[in-house]
Amino acid sequence: MHLISILGREIIVIANDITIEIGSFGPKEDLLFLRASELARKMKVPRIYIASNSGARIGIAREFLPTFKVAWEDDQDPEKGFKYLYLSPEDYSSIISRGRENSIQTKLIQVHWNVVLPS
Repeated sequence: MHLISILGREIIVIANDITIEIGSFGPKEDLLFLRASELARKMKVPRIYIASNSGARIGIAREFLPTFKVAWEDDQDPEKGFKYLYLSPEDYSSIISRGRENSIQTKLIQVHWNVVLPS
C-alpha cells in the first residue's frame, strides 16, 4: 500500500503481484486491504486496487473450516443465500486456546431467537 499524489490529488494504491505467491490473497493481504480501505475512507481519498492475482489462498484456513457455521437466510433452502458465517463461543475459545486468535478476524454479534412452543 502506498499513499501517492497524482496531479495534486492524494490516493491510496493497493496492488498485488502474480510473481509473489501467484498474487493470491491470504489473511495478511486481506488485513492490509481492510486497513488501507479504512484509511482511505478516513482520509476521504480514493482507493485504487491493481490486481494481478489467482484468487484466495483458502487452504491456509483449512484447519478452521470445520468450526465455521452458516446462518442461512432460509435453513430449508440454502439457495436463498446466507446472512453470515459464525463460530460458536466454544469453537472461538478453542481457537484462542491454541494461540491462533490472530489467524481469523471476528466480530461479536448477538442473535436473539424467538422460540414458539407448540400449544
